[in-house]
Amino acid sequence: MKVAIYGRTGDVEGRCGREEETQSHRGMLPKGRLAKSFLSSWSFAQMTDNSLLDIAFQPLSHSDYGNQIRSYFVNRKGRTNDMVMQRWVSEFTNKNDMFDAIARDIKRNHNMFHDTKGGMINISQAIEINKPNFRVSPINLSEMIAIGGVQEVVVKNNLIRESIEQSTIDRFGKGHNKPHTATVKLDILIKDWYGVDEDDFMNLRPAALLGRKAIAALWVLQHQRGYKPFINVYHYRHDLKIVF
Repeated sequence: MKVAIYGRTGDVEGRCGREEETQSHRGMLPKGRLAKSFLSSWSFAQMTDNSLLDIAFQPLSHSDYGNQIRSYFVNRKGRTNDMVMQRWVSEFTNKNDMFDAIARDIKRNHNMFHDTKGGMINISQAIEINKPNFRVSPINLSEMIAIGGVQEVVVKNNLIRESIEQSTIDRFGKGHNKPHTATVKLDILIKDWYGVDEDDFMNLRPAALLGRKAIAALWVLQHQRGYKPFINVYHYRHDLKIVF
């Protein structure tokens, strides 16, 4: 018996070249008059790259991920930055909602665990409805992640470990049913473009929750000084315990 669990939503590669945040430029001017005014008031044109980098990454200075992201951005290493997400703050995200929805989908297909043919449980809808969101945690600064909106999420099982215990009869002759449980080890990939466009710092979209000035400094580096955006891929593993 083999049961596979898989789900995917979004397409991070599909945005490549179609969105300003996925492109790099030199000498690009902002389109809006107010955006030009903001950049002028902060005197970004007179600043060195290092000064702009300090402003752009200051909100992530206490983050476990901040230095790695900054290093990757500065060294322009390539298209994909792979990182292991050690922890995932649940208080400020919908993490638990997504895992609860996945568990419900697995329970609804419980029959596959008893079918010799096995099968695949598609959890894509559960992920789409509960696509992870991330917010800045004022309590857990080390766990801040520079994600505004997630472009793609892939979830698949690494291992399924079942425990089916036999019913027992106690000394009074009363029967007790033991639960059928399973631990599903999930491999999760969360993919997001690390790049900004003018709307990010002008309209304070989710990506700009780290601060207008920091995002504007990042825009200058990306669109006026040739720093390349890239895809952050966060690898996270989660043990999902299910009682059928």
